[in-house]
Amino acid sequence: MDPRRKKALERLSAGDRIGKVAADLGVHRSTIARWVKNDPEFAATLNPSEDELADRARGGLSTLVPQALELIELALRGDGAVSAARARVALDVIKTAASFDRSEAIGTGTLAERLHELDAGDDRESD
Repeated sequence: MDPRRKKALERLSAGDRIGKVAADLGVHRSTIARWVKNDPEFAATLNPSEDELADRARGGLSTLVPQALELIELALRGDGAVSAARARVALDVIKTAASFDRSEAIGTGTLAERLHELDAGDDRESD
């Protein structure tokens, strides 16, 4: 990959705007759009896969769960320093982290497929 593309990837991944990156590199913003469209390596680096995004989200959540649990514990003890809004956000963090764990436990099939399998097993047991 040429140095301009590498620099563009670094800057875009860091959150810089396409127009600013293009201007600084001396290319038109449509050039960067063309790199995204026509260069699979550039596009893959810039647009991580769904699995990578899920891994990042899971990693971020794992660092927030202990804080969320602590807030919930304080709220349950009646600590007035924990607002209802903060307690709700903490609970949402915990629920979201739990949903990641459940989806991994289910496996590669969709939740609907797994529920169908479970229902089919119940039907066999009642025969």
